Order: sequence, then structure tokens, then C-alpha cells
Amino acid sequence: RAVSYRREAAAGYDEWAEVDDGAAVVGDGGEYDGGEYLYGVSSVLCALQTGRRSATRLLLQDSMVLAKRKDAALVRTAERLAAEGGLPVSRVDKHSLNLLTRDRPHQGVVLQAEALGFEPMPLLPPPPSEGARAVWLALDEVSDPQNLGSLLRSALFLGAAGVLVSEKNSAPLTPAVSRASAGAMELLRVHSSR
Repeated sequence: RAVSYRREAAAGYDEWAEVDDGAAVVGDGGEYDGGEYLYGVSSVLCALQTGRRSATRLLLQDSMVLAKRKDAALVRTAERLAAEGGLPVSRVDKHSLNLLTRDRPHQGVVLQAEALGFEPMPLLPPPPSEGARAVWLALDEVSDPQNLGSLLRSALFLGAAGVLVSEKNSAPLTPAVSRASAGAMELLRVHSSR
């Protein structure tokens, strides 16, 4: 069901009232039907390109003027990839996107998709062949999503063969981590150990 919210003064209190006007689809800003709301142009574009997540729909800000954006080509690419993948693309108001992303910097682009989790790693991979270098990034208890995201971004840039995270006391792979990683979380396989 498509809904939006508007602020109403009822009985002297400022409250949010649900309006069934078909304007936007909003949720609680987190989990929704087993998925989450991934935000930011790079994160959404990387998620659509890799196809590691099962996506439900792409939401674009209705007041977005692509002619005024430096990343217009990236937004168009995300829209094209969503359409090619059979995903519905909806234009919604900025307020609804703010609600879905809990006021995070969504850049007018939000993807509803399944959550991405750590991949278990019961054994270390075999050593690389002679002459080849395989550098892994091993992280222990990185609990801040921004720090985890920046480490994943650096690992991808520097060509790390993989990332291993201790599952205990580490930040989960959330949309905030993906955004901080500029989409690197969507491209790298992040393994976990207990």
C-alpha cells in the first residue's frame, strides 16, 4: 500500500498522520519485509551491478533534477539497471526517503533489498601460487559502521584479496557501512569468524 505522512496538529499536539494518497511508500527506516533500505548513489549502483542482493524496488527522489547533478550518469545507470532487472522504479518525495533512511544522506537514491551478511569462513584459503601476493585485511571488533566502511573502501582500493572480520563485537554489514564504503561493501566479500 502506498502511503505518505504529514504533520497535523491534533488536540494541541504535533503528530504524524498517515495519508493514503499513493505518493510514496514509507516504512520505519530499517528492516522491511526481510530487507533494508540501501542509500547513496555509489552503494545502490554497486549493489545493482553485482547482483549479490535480491532487490525489491528502486526509489528515486521526485524533485531530483538530473541536469543539475554531477552524478546524473550514475543515477541514470542505476535506473537503467533496475529496469533491466525487472525492478519497479518509483519517484517519491524527499521526506519519505528521509524516513526510510532515518535522515541519512541518501542523495535521492534508495534501494529496498535484502540484507547482506558476513560470509562464514571456517578455514583460511590456501596460500597463493608462487610469485603472487595475497593480502587479507583482518579486523577485530571494529564496532563503528563509519570506520568499518572506510576500511572496506581502502581494502578494495588497495587490492586486498579478502576481508576477515571477527563477528563478535563488530559492526554488522548495514546500509550505513555500505554508504561509508562508497559501495565497496557491495563489491567485496566480507568473511567472518567467531
